[in-house]
Amino acid sequence: MSDETIAATVETGLALFDPVKAMIKRAREQNALLTFDYESPSGNAAARSHCAKLRRVNGEIERAHKQAKAEALEVCQKIDAYKRELLDDVAAMLNIHVPRLKEIEEREARAKAEAEAKAQAAREAEAQRQAAELLRQREELAAREAAVRQAEAAQRQREREAEIAAQAEARAKAAAEAALLAEQRRAAAELEAERRRAAEAVAAERQRAADEKARVDAAARAEAERARQEEVRKANEERARLAAEEAKRQNAAHRQAVEDAAFEALAAFTPDSATAGRVLEAIKAGGVPGVTLNY
Repeated sequence: MSDETIAATVETGLALFDPVKAMIKRAREQNALLTFDYESPSGNAAARSHCAKLRRVNGEIERAHKQAKAEALEVCQKIDAYKRELLDDVAAMLNIHVPRLKEIEEREARAKAEAEAKAQAAREAEAQRQAAELLRQREELAAREAAVRQAEAAQRQREREAEIAAQAEARAKAAAEAALLAEQRRAAAELEAERRRAAEAVAAERQRAADEKARVDAAARAEAERARQEEVRKANEERARLAAEEAKRQNAAHRQAVEDAAFEALAAFTPDSATAGRVLEAIKAGGVPGVTLNY
């Protein structure tokens, strides 16, 4: 192949990019005039839509590139270089907007992480408070049990002392008159009655302490179970919320993918991407009878 033939082939192949160059020129002029409020929902959506249109230009570049290589394989290296130059041109325009959009996404992710950290700190503080309350209840119960044991020991001491005194009195008055013996027996009977009353009082106090302990333990278990159920409920609500957000995001991504594929298909049968875009919008709006997008 002569130099003239190669030059002509190159010129023919590059001519295939003329419509794309015109499309990029229009996009560059439009890109220079556009400004977006990336922070507002509408501005953010407009910026993303503009970027999607710019990315569609890449598809036109790819199609022109494939056609040129099919017609002139010998000059594909030059065509590839020309392709990269055009792609870099589009990438430069995208780099005006994409970093700002990425910055917003990263800021939202950081805010979400900070909110989760605060919620975790609140949960840990509540768990510590509950543990401290349970410890206080246990210490209070231990103090009451110690008081009961002390009262029982004092009662046993009194009983021992009374028994010793009774025995000494009985031995000293063994030879006394029957009347004195009867009096001693009466005194012994009263002492026994007092001992029984004291024993019954101790038993009643033990039962009261046991009932109180059972009540405190039951209340602690109920509170622990309520706290556990509350944690489970919150965890379930959070998983449901995250699943709903993920489903919403995936649905939006799927819809966009379907629309992009439809645009690519329409672009193959329309004179330019603008016409393909108008046809796609008409289909989405229901303006083409018998034609719908299957999401």
